[in-house]
Amino acid sequence: MKNFFQEFKEHREKQSITLKEISARTKINVRFLQAIEEGEFDVLPETYMRLFLRAYAVEIGIDPDEAIEKLELYQGTITEPRPKSEKKSKEFGDEPESSETHTTPPIDLKPKNKFNWKRTLIVLAVAAFAIWVIKSYVDSTSITETPQPVASPGTTSQSETTQPSEAKISEEQFEQGTVVDESQQSVRSTAPNQQIVLVLSAVDRTWVRVRRDTLPSQEFTFLPQDSRTWRANERIEILIGNSAGVNLVLNGEPLGELGAPNTVTNLVINREGVVNKRTVVSQSNTPDTTNTS
Repeated sequence: MKNFFQEFKEHREKQSITLKEISARTKINVRFLQAIEEGEFDVLPETYMRLFLRAYAVEIGIDPDEAIEKLELYQGTITEPRPKSEKKSKEFGDEPESSETHTTPPIDLKPKNKFNWKRTLIVLAVAAFAIWVIKSYVDSTSITETPQPVASPGTTSQSETTQPSEAKISEEQFEQGTVVDESQQSVRSTAPNQQIVLVLSAVDRTWVRVRRDTLPSQEFTFLPQDSRTWRANERIEILIGNSAGVNLVLNGEPLGELGAPNTVTNLVINREGVVNKRTVVSQSNTPDTTNTS
């Protein structure tokens, strides 16, 4: 019985796809691609083994999730295949047509109720009486109110001097985005916490792994002119397989050149900006081998 990597190799050869062509498109060294087809997975960097296998499977037309599952079965990580997902029709929310027969509701032949003039006149009379009672009460209250004392020329009342001042202070504090705690006389900011927004635009083919806050990591393969936006509250960690193949914009500010072509770069970003940038592995420094297939 053939191993899955031998089947992958035969599948690739039937399509006349060379390892050099896959390497040119995925930026994965030919030596690593040969190791996949020979089952020498210990040659691959453990961190990127799944990424390399996934990119290889996409290039030869094999389901990458199925390839990862076969690798886990081969390595003993899992003991049996996972249950297959539901049909695509269910994934897209399609529902099977109902077998129930739809019957036309019976037509109501009874005449509609005629307009009830008597009830309408009673409601209008009650509403008019209520309006008259409310108006009479308001007029009587305004007549019995005590007139306010008139201030002498050149003087202002206490309410005129204090209320506008308080209103002015509150308006100024609102414009400055602050609130005053009257009991402690301390000022605290009410501006919301800034969210991290990272935009990636691809200029060359590359693979990327992204982890946001506490969410599980996601893996992508980008082609030129592809773009994607990620948002996070606290932290974004991004691993780029071809540093020269992407442009990054963080909160509206371009991050500039990330690295040389075929260089794998890891970035850690929080609200302060890029707090850690390092080159994980440089594929251009890895000795290339000739395709023997």
